[in-house]
Amino acid sequence: RIIPRSRWTTTKSNAPAARAAQINGVALHHPGTPGTIGIETEAATAARLEGYRRQHVNANGWKDIAYNVAVDQRGNVWTLRGVSRQSGANGTTAANRSHGAILLLIGNNEAPSQAMIDAVLYAVRLWDARYGVTAVRPHSYFVSTACPGTTARRLLNDGRTFYVKTARERWPDVK
Repeated sequence: RIIPRSRWTTTKSNAPAARAAQINGVALHHPGTPGTIGIETEAATAARLEGYRRQHVNANGWKDIAYNVAVDQRGNVWTLRGVSRQSGANGTTAANRSHGAILLLIGNNEAPSQAMIDAVLYAVRLWDARYGVTAVRPHSYFVSTACPGTTARRLLNDGRTFYVKTARERWPDVK
């Protein structure tokens, strides 16, 4: 289920539009929070996302919350900046221009549920359908960080969990 931006904030995104010719992947992130956060209520998740947005805009001086979408353990895809906007989370200008950003709403040692994995794959398909995305990478691919955590990185490295076929492989009639 896609949860619109209006469910967690009344603000509009000031992030620049993504340039279709530059987007070739998405990066997975996590908040780096100890404990378990993936089973919060929707109201608590909405408050958490608004808190991240305020931190990013008011304290960091960024245009908006840094991530394009967030995915929770229940399999909800939360619209943050949105897929049509350039990321602000990947650590470098080049990485923000070339990759979208998906925030996994999990604590440091929390394993993604199957519903979360399915929702991540769905979110990646949103980029794929729009931009022909083929790469799913950890945030640590771009900068030195532990993000998106050991468990999510292991799922990325297994070559199966977050494998994404291109639009042409899934839908042969797509030109």
